[in-house]
Amino acid sequence: MHGLRRLRQPKTVNDLERQIRFSRLVDRVNELRSRVQVAVVDDEGFGWLNELRNNQFNLTPYRDVQLLTVLQPYPIILCDLLGVGRSLDPRLEGAKIIIETKRIYPDKLVIGYSATTRRSKKLEESMKISDYFMRRTDGPEEWTAMLDKAIVEVICPIQQWRRLQKRLFNTGIPARELADIEDVFVRCVERDEDFTFEKVLEATRNPIPHAAQLILKEAVSHITFELAKTAVLGR
Repeated sequence: MHGLRRLRQPKTVNDLERQIRFSRLVDRVNELRSRVQVAVVDDEGFGWLNELRNNQFNLTPYRDVQLLTVLQPYPIILCDLLGVGRSLDPRLEGAKIIIETKRIYPDKLVIGYSATTRRSKKLEESMKISDYFMRRTDGPEEWTAMLDKAIVEVICPIQQWRRLQKRLFNTGIPARELADIEDVFVRCVERDEDFTFEKVLEATRNPIPHAAQLILKEAVSHITFELAKTAVLGR
């Protein structure tokens, strides 16, 4: 179907911005807390686990991870800097988990944290790679605010597209094909449909570069559309 192209005007995330009331999403974040899975990697046990669970956050603790595939189901990951990840890299410890998680699952939102403020390679690497970085001594109010912010980011389709767009752009994909993919993305959200790789292939006018195909195949399985459509578009 590459030869028969649309006569309709392609859609962009600007069309979503006109429909989405971001304040509605922020207002509803309390009821969304239990629906977004959060992994917590901490060998000593996360100090505010019970308090945050009492606030309806869906937290799953891990004392350590040897295989990063166990983190695949979680859109948000909290990771301590010390005492974990030694099987992956005994020098970097938790920083290695953070680095590899962002490499393998770049769409995940990773929050690193540590009790130490002493400058080191692992601290610098973690702060550079993490989406956010917290202090272990931060209280439940700070952690609640941080997790609420993270939830809004991971389920907002506009933020989802911008993260995906940046990754696709870095592959050198032509602007026309990138616009086609954006059109598919927006229409899927508006129509309450799944965003699939097959729909992308059907809609694009020219073959998609292999590197971009790999990103799309990975992304479509992780984007949290159902939450986005329910919370943002009010369906």
